[in-house]
Amino acid sequence: MLPGPSFVELLIVILALIIFIKPEEMPQFFRKVGKAYATVQSFIRQARAFTSQTMDDFTRFEDERAKRLAASSDKLENSPEEEQKALAGYDEVSATLKDVPLQAQEPDNGPQVQRPEGVVARDGKAES
Repeated sequence: MLPGPSFVELLIVILALIIFIKPEEMPQFFRKVGKAYATVQSFIRQARAFTSQTMDDFTRFEDERAKRLAASSDKLENSPEEEQKALAGYDEVSATLKDVPLQAQEPDNGPQVQRPEGVVARDGKAES
């Protein structure tokens, strides 16, 4: 933690206040400073509460997630027979797809534009 202001620093601040702020305006000035300080303290308190609540929620969520993961990992341990059944379905689909012929599609060059007679295309050929 940082050390607080020393006596000399406080004396300099008090002298600066006396020089730059009229004595009649000092009560108003200190009221505004007090309200600003209270607002900042309130904001800091709210930020700490929000951070604390968020961390608690996150910890609770992670705990629940770890429990669900542990429970589901027990279910994931399949026997070799179950894995073979799952792979057999994949092999059937794979074999079916191998029999399907691939059809090549012609690229779509978009609409064809008719040029007027004598207009030269970009490739340098004149159209008739």
